[in-house]
Amino acid sequence: SMADGAGAVNVNISAVAKIENGSTTTYVDESGLDAAFADTNNTGATFTLLDDVTRTTTTPLNIKVNCTLDLGGHTITCTDGTAISTFGQTNVTIQGTGEIVSESGHALVVVGSVTLEGGTFTSNKENCIGVNVNYGTLSVIGENVVIQNTSNGGYGLAVNNAQSVQLSAGTYSGTAGAI
Repeated sequence: SMADGAGAVNVNISAVAKIENGSTTTYVDESGLDAAFADTNNTGATFTLLDDVTRTTTTPLNIKVNCTLDLGGHTITCTDGTAISTFGQTNVTIQGTGEIVSESGHALVVVGSVTLEGGTFTSNKENCIGVNVNYGTLSVIGENVVIQNTSNGGYGLAVNNAQSVQLSAGTYSGTAGAI
């Protein structure tokens, strides 16, 4: 009986990410990722992937708060468009092993400020880009970062009107151009 505090309760969690912010830890399922990356209460949080994520929407996963995304050895795959985009004045660090993949667009669009300490960023679409810096700031400091396009006619890294780009590490490849 649980009334007296004895016994055990099994809890099933279908979370794909853990959000740690100070002393608070919350979990979010795949359908809640967009809202979590836009919630100002998550400013400064670390989002750690707990499972692979497949997105079939044409809307990217828009990161709108300053945060850290730890890939945790998992993959975010977008089948129909850009996988992840950062916004405006956001400062985002992406770390850990894992991959961000777009089957039909860019893997990562940088409009804010992004530091890549880990991860593989892959576009599998011709005329698309692994990481596209568009009016943003990019710093690649992780030696195991891979930015690539695996299609015939794609680019690894593209820079358009960037504020700043610092490439201190990483591997870049694309059949139309690495950078």
